[in-house]
Amino acid sequence: MDKGLNLKNNFLKELIFRLDYSGLLDMDVEKKITDLKNNLYNRGYTTLKEKIEQDISVNVNMFNGVDNKTEVKNTTVYEFSSPNNKVFKISKNYIIFDIDISANETTFEHYIDLITSVICKLSEERFVKFHRIGLRKTNICLIKEGTDLKEYINPSILSIFDDDFQEIQNSSKLFKNEFQVQYTASLVKGTITNNDMLEPWNQYLLDIDVFKEAEEFDKSKVDKSYLKIMNSLIFNIYTQSLSDNFIRKLSEEEFKDEDILGVNKNV
Repeated sequence: MDKGLNLKNNFLKELIFRLDYSGLLDMDVEKKITDLKNNLYNRGYTTLKEKIEQDISVNVNMFNGVDNKTEVKNTTVYEFSSPNNKVFKISKNYIIFDIDISANETTFEHYIDLITSVICKLSEERFVKFHRIGLRKTNICLIKEGTDLKEYINPSILSIFDDDFQEIQNSSKLFKNEFQVQYTASLVKGTITNNDMLEPWNQYLLDIDVFKEAEEFDKSKVDKSYLKIMNSLIFNIYTQSLSDNFIRKLSEEEFKDEDILGVNKNV
C-alpha cells in the first residue's frame, strides 16, 4: 500500500518543537518578546508568566570520574500559554512549542507559520548560533484485548513483542540524511472502566523525535521547507509502523472501529 496517503484521522497526542541556541542576552530575549507577543496573543497564547529554571552542569574528569564541581545557573524563561494547553517558552538558550493535540488543531501545518516566524526573529541576531533543532510527536491509542494486533501494527514492529508481554518497549536511534531519529514503540497491557466494569486493553505508543545537533549549523536553512522535511520524516516512520488495514481506516472520512480508542479526526 502507498504509505503517502492523505490520512483523515490520527492518534497523535502531543507535539513538541524545540530549538537550542547561544548568543542571546537577557535583554535580547525581552526585545524578542516585545516583537512576538502580539502575534502570539492573536494565536491564542493569552497568558504570560516569567519563571526561573535551573540549568545544572557537572564537570567530568576522564581519569577520576565526576568531581564535586557542580554548576547551577538560574535562567529566566518566559512562558506563553493558551486555555487549551498550547505552551510557548523562550529563554536566552532555547524556544519550545508544546502542544496538547487532544485540545487543539491536529496537523503540524497549523503551527508551522508561527514557529518559522519565531525562528526568523532569532536568526536576525548576528551573534545567535543554532546548536540543536528537534520535532517530536507522541502517538497513543488503545487496542482491545483479544483483537488481532496485526490489524493495526506493522508485522515487522509487532515481531518484537511476544504473546505473554505485559509491557515491552523498543527504542532505537536512526540516521536519515542530516537528521537523527529517536524512535520508540511500546505495547502495554492495562484496563479501562466501562459501565463500572474493568475491560482489558493494550496501549500502543509511537514516540518519534527527529532532530539535528551540531556545534553550529547554518541558521539560514531553517525555514518552513526545512521544518516540512522534518515533519515528513516523522510521518513516513509513523505510517511504516502501522498495518495497511489501519492506514486504510485512518484514511476514511469517518473512522469507525469499536476495537480501538484514541483516534481523532484531523482538523
